[in-house]
Amino acid sequence: MKKLSLILVSCAVLFACNKPEEKGTPLTPEEQKTKIEDTAIELMDACDAADFKEFVDLGKYISDTYFSNEDYDYTAVLTKFMDWYDLFYTEGVSNDKLVIVLSQVTGEFNFGPTKVTYREADNLKLKIKDEQNRECVLDLVTSGSETAVTYIKDGNELTVKVPQNIKLTLKRDAETLATFSFVFDLKLSDQVNPSKDRIGVKSTLNVKAYSLQANILYDGANNQISSDGTLSKNGKMLISENLDGVVKLTGDDIDNVGFENASGNISLDFLGSVQVKGAISDFLKLYTELNIYDDNSEASATEAAAKVNSLVSLSLYYDRTTTKQAHIEFECVKDYEYYEVMPVIVFNDGSRYLFDEYFNEENFSRLVSRFEEFIQSYQELLGN
Repeated sequence: MKKLSLILVSCAVLFACNKPEEKGTPLTPEEQKTKIEDTAIELMDACDAADFKEFVDLGKYISDTYFSNEDYDYTAVLTKFMDWYDLFYTEGVSNDKLVIVLSQVTGEFNFGPTKVTYREADNLKLKIKDEQNRECVLDLVTSGSETAVTYIKDGNELTVKVPQNIKLTLKRDAETLATFSFVFDLKLSDQVNPSKDRIGVKSTLNVKAYSLQANILYDGANNQISSDGTLSKNGKMLISENLDGVVKLTGDDIDNVGFENASGNISLDFLGSVQVKGAISDFLKLYTELNIYDDNSEASATEAAAKVNSLVSLSLYYDRTTTKQAHIEFECVKDYEYYEVMPVIVFNDGSRYLFDEYFNEENFSRLVSRFEEFIQSYQELLGN
């Protein structure tokens, strides 16, 4: 049960918001239940399983036609992979080196009815026919300066030269179905050193009407981490996230990484309608307090709850306003014969409920019913 408390803390802090701007009208607990439920249902309605049917159908056809056929001839693929390995691999007297240069992984693979053919090209392409005999092309393009990412283990060295820009595009005839792009900002040691290096990635995934943008920056030298992301559909924001924190790692290589501490603020906004802002001042202390108290002692669990409350801040807002509608506290709760530190939602009228007393199937019956339909629609889409 202690681990459950930690999971609830972590999940709760993820539900956070952009900085509110105006005052709002205080809502009753019942009005807030309706607000939360309506927003969650609207979000599920926006992410319709039918929007992804053509991608699932295409993937299933390609898998069944080209990758589940034991008689299909992949000789051209295997031959080219061996050519790349010979190009990148160097055998040494005491150690081996593998230096993969992504910009040199080029060529066009054409998946025909019975076999794959290969020809030289400026970038990497996969061509394949769909069930309606339309040509689908997966195109990988790299550009910009390259940064060497090196990992050494037992004297053997693996290096990947990562280009600044990578873009993956899926087209069907003249129609662009999806794009996935990365922009890397890397400042690395000769061998990856998490406590000193800087790793930044900006990524964008576009799939028909949907767009997902995610950016992350980790600065080991200054112990800083930040991220922001947005999921939108037809230009309308569905979910947005922002994180700004401190993460202190120790160790001088990737095999010797230690975690010393972390703190920060995180926010997430649903449809501009429901937001919560949260912060953890010391994650290591939080983890410790939730795992070392004596769950046979009410006094010990009560003391741990007070310490957790001093480390965690979590408040609920609506419509990006400054009016705090509710906040989360932790208290000692007897669960059968044990005492647990559990989250409690406290509303602006002073009423308070344990999470499982407020967020239950009876209070959120519409949401539970819609969620079951939502899950079933994706199970049916995937054939489960």
